Amino acid sequence: MENLFRRSNATAVSAVPRPRGTDREPPTSRVLYVSGANLVPRKIGPARRNHHLIDQLCRFYDVSVLALGTREHAATFAATFGRPLTSATFVASRCPRPARFLYKLWHTALGRCDFLPARASFLHRACADVTARQRFDAVILSSALLQRLPIPDGLPVIGDAHNVDFDVLRRTAATTDNVCRRQYSRRQMTLTEREERRCAQRVDLMLAASERDGDLMRRQLQVSSVEIVPNGIDVDEFRPVGADISAPVIVFTGLLSYYPNQQGIRWFVEGVFPEIRRCLPGVRLVIAGAAPPRWLRAQHDEGHIEITGEVPDVRPLLAGAAVAVVPLHIGGGTRVKILEAMAMARPVVSTSIGAEGLGLEHGRTILLGDDADSFAAHVLRLLADRDYAAHLAANGRREVLRRFDWNRIGEHLEERLAARFGLIPRSPFSARSHFPEAG
Repeated sequence: MENLFRRSNATAVSAVPRPRGTDREPPTSRVLYVSGANLVPRKIGPARRNHHLIDQLCRFYDVSVLALGTREHAATFAATFGRPLTSATFVASRCPRPARFLYKLWHTALGRCDFLPARASFLHRACADVTARQRFDAVILSSALLQRLPIPDGLPVIGDAHNVDFDVLRRTAATTDNVCRRQYSRRQMTLTEREERRCAQRVDLMLAASERDGDLMRRQLQVSSVEIVPNGIDVDEFRPVGADISAPVIVFTGLLSYYPNQQGIRWFVEGVFPEIRRCLPGVRLVIAGAAPPRWLRAQHDEGHIEITGEVPDVRPLLAGAAVAVVPLHIGGGTRVKILEAMAMARPVVSTSIGAEGLGLEHGRTILLGDDADSFAAHVLRLLADRDYAAHLAANGRREVLRRFDWNRIGEHLEERLAARFGLIPRSPFSARSHFPEAG
């Protein structure tokens, strides 16, 4: 198997030469995808969107990947990514977690955006090496803030955004009770908005995950070229199963080191769940996600609240859930956890911000509540009225099939890249079936 891992000063993985086409078959375009976040585990945080975008790009183009990650991450990615890649280069950060914290404080004090990958020398060196060794027709960045990387002049650059970073900081500053976090978020909000505007204006096209995010880019970042590429779902992977959901089980899933998820589940556990439990003493709440904070782990209550930590697959939890909840009050982009639950025909209760950007209709495909009383009432209704819960869930599944199938989203993206940059998709008969050997 190809050794996908390279240390920060090593060369990129070489691709096996491939015939570049004939008069009858134009050469397939070559795309470099650069991720400023780890690509594994693939179902957590930004990795979900990055993984699916890479997967869809591989349907049409010869794709190389440059990403943060260790040797173990590279091996996991190679074992779990289902399509062929031209090459994949992973570089490991040498900045330990305490140093990252100090980095953020230092850059905030100096009046700089603290997005670490944008200034990481090891990522800059790896990008320079990959683009020197291989020819590309376009580069896609997982964040516009990576625009500082050394990308050859004249190469089309597309910036993706799973959310608008300054907007998440703005909402955090307006919501958090933590004084230090509030002051930090206020300061970084201004610095990040300035840097996002500079970077997004210098790429050739920005991809937004929702109409709201696209509008923020146009109005506040003053970006003229924006395409909406929504988050989607693998509708074959997430599908209804015949599990028994007679038990009153509520499920929340999400990366629990991410502050918006922490804040949302704390609001639910402390302000909403007690009322649900008072009305329905046998109810259970399952909270699944990596890196639960200490205060949340202390909420574990045998028989009522279960904190699972990271799980390899959320589908069994969703299959056994009567209701999925998304009690977020901070966020940007869109919440894939909603699409996962809806794709599995599970009814969802969310705040308006939690469901923001998805265009879902309250009462038809989802129930929305922004205060504790209405949120609790919606959950109790779904637990009591299983016929209505099934009706809502069926509508949600149909909505996902209609609007959020990643294959349809990928085809739309390919059309836009062809129209805008002239990228040429491969013949359906020319795709390779394995990773190439390292050169």
